[in-house]
Amino acid sequence: MLLIIMLLGLFPGCALDKEVPEEVKEAFISKFPDATDIRYELETADEWEVEFSMDDIGLSALFKDDGTWLSTEYDFPEVDLPTKVIEAIEYLLDQYHIEEVDFVETEIGQYYEVELERLGKELEIKVDTSGKVLERSTGSDD
Repeated sequence: MLLIIMLLGLFPGCALDKEVPEEVKEAFISKFPDATDIRYELETADEWEVEFSMDDIGLSALFKDDGTWLSTEYDFPEVDLPTKVIEAIEYLLDQYHIEEVDFVETEIGQYYEVELERLGKELEIKVDTSGKVLERSTGSDD
């Protein structure tokens, strides 16, 4: 039993005892009044991910416990990537293939999060709407 309690502490999204703060619910509804299929999940100790649909598009938004909006993202079709974004990552496309693209909006700007994959290795590139690479990180499939 102690092991189960310890594991719940390691995986906060699984914790069942923390209620969604009213500030998060109110901020979400205020920002996305037309949202449907709303699901709240504790992302970290003080951040909530809200998955929802709007206009038949699946989105997720991140809010702090106090209702502060942090970001919104949704799957973005690879074929619709702007030319400037493709040009920014073009040198990698002969070695990697695009696995997934998300469009992310934050308070300080918008960017495309492009996940590339090759032989079980992942490379994530964040490119702003002008084609500037903001961040590059690596990982591996699990």
